[in-house]
Amino acid sequence: MPTLQEKVQTIAINNYLIEKRKLDKELQAEQEACERKFREQYLPFINEMNNIIQGKHQFTDSDFQEIGELLTEQEQETKHNYFTEEKISEFWLKVFMNSDVIGEHVEERDEPLLKHLEKVEAGKSEDLKTLWVDFFFSQNEWFSNDKLHKEFTLEGEVIKKSSGTAVEWKEGKNITVKIVKKKNKKKGG
Repeated sequence: MPTLQEKVQTIAINNYLIEKRKLDKELQAEQEACERKFREQYLPFINEMNNIIQGKHQFTDSDFQEIGELLTEQEQETKHNYFTEEKISEFWLKVFMNSDVIGEHVEERDEPLLKHLEKVEAGKSEDLKTLWVDFFFSQNEWFSNDKLHKEFTLEGEVIKKSSGTAVEWKEGKNITVKIVKKKNKKKGG
C-alpha cells in the first residue's frame, strides 16, 4: 500500500506527464506539417531520379556540380560521351538486392520478376496514417498487371493493416504456388 507521500508524489508526476503529452501531440502535429512540406519539395528531385533510371533525362553539366572526387580528371573530360538516354538495366532489382532492409527477403524466384520493375512511387496520406507504394512493371511472362499498389495503415510507426492489388498471374506462372505432380499408385490384385 503506497504511503500518502508516495501518492502525492505520483499525482504530481502524473500532472507533469499530462502536460508533456500535450506537448508531444503539438510536436507530432508540427512534425507532420513539416513532413508534408518537404515531401512536396522532394517531388521534382524524385521525378528527375526516375527519369535517369528510365532513360528519359537530358544530362547537363549541372548534374555533375557536386561530384567532388567521384570521377577522375580523365573521366570528367569524357563524361559527355555517356550523356545518353538509356535505361539503367535492372535498377530496382539491384537496389532491392543490395538493400540492408529488403535484400534478405528477395528470393531467387523473385529476381526474374524484379527485372521488369521499372518504377517505384511511395507516399503518405495527408493525415500520415496511410503509407502507399506503387510498383510499375514492364510487360512480362508472369503477370498482366502493369502496376501493383500496396497500402499500409499505420498506428504511429507500427503497421496495423495492409492491402494491395491482386496479382493477375498468367496461366501456370504464379511463383507463389508450387505445382506438385502426383504419381498414380498401382493397384495390387
